[in-house]
Amino acid sequence: MFVELEEKNKLASDQGLLNILRLIEVALSDPQVAADYQLATHLNRGAAAVKSGYLDSQCRNDYQQAINYFLMVNGFKVSPALIQLMSL
Repeated sequence: MFVELEEKNKLASDQGLLNILRLIEVALSDPQVAADYQLATHLNRGAAAVKSGYLDSQCRNDYQQAINYFLMVNGFKVSPALIQLMSL
């Protein structure tokens, strides 16, 4: 029973990472996002971490801070994927 629960948690975690990866890829497809070096760098680091199977809290915090700054400067007329990334 414990093994089943552990497997379900891993599947949920894997699905969560895949969702984050999809959102990052959608956000980076926005030219305005891709043109912002700091944000693009942090999002690319996040994507690399997800692809390696592990996204630590520091990496997530870094891209969320970069998104916050980007939204503060550019307003909310940007990819909805950025807004979704903030809530994950």
